[in-house]
Amino acid sequence: MKLIYMGTPLFSLAPLKALKDHGFEITLLITQPDRRRGRKMQITYSELKTYALENDIEVFQPEDVNSPESVEKIKNTDADVIVVASYGQIIKEEILYMKKYHAINIHASLLPKYRGAAPVQAAIINEDKVTGITLMKMSKGLDTGNMLMTREIVISNDDTADTLTMKLSNLGAEMIVEYLAGLDTLDEGTPQDDSKSSYVRMIKKEDAFIDFSESASKTEHIIRAMQPWPVAFTTYKGENMKIFSAATVKDTSDKKIGTILNVNEDGILIKCKDNAIIISEVQMPNKKRMKVSDYIRGNKIEIGERLGER
Repeated sequence: MKLIYMGTPLFSLAPLKALKDHGFEITLLITQPDRRRGRKMQITYSELKTYALENDIEVFQPEDVNSPESVEKIKNTDADVIVVASYGQIIKEEILYMKKYHAINIHASLLPKYRGAAPVQAAIINEDKVTGITLMKMSKGLDTGNMLMTREIVISNDDTADTLTMKLSNLGAEMIVEYLAGLDTLDEGTPQDDSKSSYVRMIKKEDAFIDFSESASKTEHIIRAMQPWPVAFTTYKGENMKIFSAATVKDTSDKKIGTILNVNEDGILIKCKDNAIIISEVQMPNKKRMKVSDYIRGNKIEIGERLGER
């Protein structure tokens, strides 16, 4: 079977590799244009593009995938199906129905829950116990197409958005290979129950601000959901403090939310709406990311100060 693959971030890589390894012919990779990255703002290839070039897969990087030139390129590329995994642009209907088996999306949630741009983060923030992958027949709406296959995985207590994304990427890889290997007629799939749908927007940097007004459990989940980007942060004496690791602690004190209750080798203990969290890894301005136990050897964090004030 020949296919066009559309994807951009690291989530897209495992399915592409799996399809290639199982004998599917990828006739074209469509990915977002190269962007400048890092402090030096140098143009670097994504892992997806690098893999494609190393494996003699043609790469196409349009600024607008729906432009007449892009549509003509896709139309003239020999393929039975289009597989999409977190591509990053809305794709118009003309493209979705262009090939024999149309277009199939690998979506990182159990649809119709968490349609939209940040389903992995949403599952962690909302303290879900399970999430999964849905293979979906793409249609005009935002993640509203008929479902072709779903599969669950358990969310671990220490999963970050980064680790969970990689688990889901690998699951999606298994599923798309299995599904396409058994595909010999056009599959219309099962309609989603729109009454159970929910939408999640793209994560913004401001979403990572922690003011400790949520429960300790919710706060700890938000911290994990914000890795690897944008990274949770709060304020200490007017300066931003990035938070990389935290755990919940039972606490019955009547201190104000955000108050530093204790500082020791284990971390910084902070009062939340209920209970407390202990932060064990931070980064202060112009400092490296480090364990709190290392930071307090040469720097002072004052008990009684409040975090999260602006």
